[in-house]
Amino acid sequence: MRRWLLGLGLALTATSAVSAQNANDVTAPGYLVIRVILDAGGASAPVGGNPGLSPGGEGEGSPSAGGSGASAGGPVGGFGPMGPMGPMGTAGRGAGSTVDQAKSIHVVAPFRSINVRLFYPDKRRNNETNPAWYAMRTKYGLTYLYSDNTSVQIKKVPADLAKDSGYQPSLETPIKERYRKWSTDRKFEPIYELTVDALMLGMVDEAFTYANETVKLLEVLKTDPNRKPSEKVAKFAEIWGRIAPMLDMALPATNDAEDWRNRLSAGAVKTGKHYSIVYWGERQINPAVIDRRLNSLERNFKAFYLWHALQGLSPTIPDKPFTVVLADRVTDMPSLREKLDGLPMQSDAFYSPAHDLLVFSPERTDQLGAAFQDMARASYKNGWSRDELLKGIPPSGGQKQPPAELARMMTLALVDKLLEEEMDHSAMSREATRQLYFASGVLPRNVQLPSWLESGLASFLQHPKGPVYAKDSKGTDMMVVGLAYGYGAPNYVQHRAYRELDSTKALHPIPEVLLRNVLMDRYFEAALSGSDIDPPPPRPQATAGGAGIGRGPMAPMGPMGGRFPGPMQPPPPGGANAGSPSGSAGPLGGESPMAGGGAGGAAGTPENVTANLRMSKERLQSKADATSWALVYYLSRSQMDGMKNFYRELGRMPRDMRLDEKVVLKTFCKCFNLMDRQKSDQIDEAAFKHFAEMWVRSMRNVPVYGIELPMAATGAPGGGGGNTGVPGATP
Repeated sequence: MRRWLLGLGLALTATSAVSAQNANDVTAPGYLVIRVILDAGGASAPVGGNPGLSPGGEGEGSPSAGGSGASAGGPVGGFGPMGPMGPMGTAGRGAGSTVDQAKSIHVVAPFRSINVRLFYPDKRRNNETNPAWYAMRTKYGLTYLYSDNTSVQIKKVPADLAKDSGYQPSLETPIKERYRKWSTDRKFEPIYELTVDALMLGMVDEAFTYANETVKLLEVLKTDPNRKPSEKVAKFAEIWGRIAPMLDMALPATNDAEDWRNRLSAGAVKTGKHYSIVYWGERQINPAVIDRRLNSLERNFKAFYLWHALQGLSPTIPDKPFTVVLADRVTDMPSLREKLDGLPMQSDAFYSPAHDLLVFSPERTDQLGAAFQDMARASYKNGWSRDELLKGIPPSGGQKQPPAELARMMTLALVDKLLEEEMDHSAMSREATRQLYFASGVLPRNVQLPSWLESGLASFLQHPKGPVYAKDSKGTDMMVVGLAYGYGAPNYVQHRAYRELDSTKALHPIPEVLLRNVLMDRYFEAALSGSDIDPPPPRPQATAGGAGIGRGPMAPMGPMGGRFPGPMQPPPPGGANAGSPSGSAGPLGGESPMAGGGAGGAAGTPENVTANLRMSKERLQSKADATSWALVYYLSRSQMDGMKNFYRELGRMPRDMRLDEKVVLKTFCKCFNLMDRQKSDQIDEAAFKHFAEMWVRSMRNVPVYGIELPMAATGAPGGGGGNTGVPGATP
């Protein structure tokens, strides 16, 4: 569907004035994907060009004046009549143009509207000092957009692509419209479904409102025999009516946080409703940073309890605040981890079960995110405030900056804020949620859980961080991004990995064997040894354009990293197969580790043996994580009664010792009614097979939750008609 490759610019009619409702305005909410190239030459400042270009405006270099289009300093590329579309919607750059492998970061930026406006609305328009410019309204304020196709690129998520993937152009708008319609008829089932859907999209405050409406409705209509809710809705309303008031009550403070402050020689403690943060106050940390963390923790706390109440579970409310440590520096994280329990750190935080302690990094720990933050903050001029830049306020103090520089800094400030928010959501939804599973009594604290359950649950409610890089069937560089941070929605990173494994036949072809392998942690054992236990998949046929297998399944260009979805990995130089044992495409990029077993199958030079083995183990680890997530997702969405029984039985297991895999398997079968009725100690193989087939079939029908977008080539701004601007809707 070539219409996906939409242009970054609108085909606009030339105008020299800015009206209250410009024909070029984008009034409906939607999403931009902003890419910042970190190793592009001159990326730290706009280079050359006329910074006074305006949308459809006249002047040297503008399309309407016969120029080539955007210049480096142009306002989001200048916008004019578009030429032929090239990669990622930029205007055609000529034959032979390829996507470079520049290190870059991407963010999804939700917008409320985009309109053409003057930098200084109370002054006359001037193409050099006060041009008309594309500005995007966000929840933070106003951002004048900058894109030069060299250091910054911008693309709108096309409406037709969003609809193909189950999205609307804005995720929040349909939810709010459904609530408006519900207000007229006030029925039980619609408001319950609205609560579920809002929570899946990360609309936690709205989900709370809808949940409370459900309770109120039940109370008002409980005596009406003609207005009875379903058993599911009634159960939820009963649980939520009981625990919701408790979630708004602050827990009594204890000395636990002070004890940890003394043990760590930290500087201060700040306590909220349910969390106490220990931090190093002597470094003059901004109080807003502590408040931001507390707010994110509280948001995740509320969402955790609401999601489980919607499933008919009533988690226990803790009786004292949780203790959280905000590390003094990023470099302190490894030593803190070793001192506490030595478990691997898979995000910008970690949870120590032994000490019931959350530890968060003050900054992003992934290389690309940290590199961007260093670059952006070094670029902020003296006297520039990120908060003011996010509101569209030029710096005070009489500084005279070209409009292009102001727009560039505002765009970088927005990306900086979104990366910070992404870090918080990803770390909280994984590590704080792990803590809540134990503290709420859903999972037993002192039982060593099966690896598949621990991995799957950590991924189930986690919001992945960063996109997944891939290639499509024609060898086009693609990325998969998620538009929402929700609870209970498919984890687009793990879902992508599972779909790839399934479509390339890298999973065991017999569903009951696949299920047994997951339940007995055999895939995690395989990841440790580097030798796959499944039969090798057939080798894909090589294609001229690349090794992809179609629009859906794609071969990631680099390891997804770690036991859980980790920091975004840049595409390796040379494409998807660089560094693979033989260069042929496998289900997770490069040579399939299953072909030939063990370390990758193909023979390599001695110096590559270790690297190949590591890559094979990473792919097998990704396979273990993806299959675990797939099982937990299926069970949590359609077999919750069995999950409740399984949680309960795990609480009866021996403490502080590894559980026998056969015991776990039989316990699972007992909880999901898969044991033989005549021989109670034996598994009903027919029922087990049917259960496995239902799981596999169900996962193939899970809708794609990530949006696939082509990546852009970078190059000299303005070369070859390089318009690079605000996305439009031109087909």
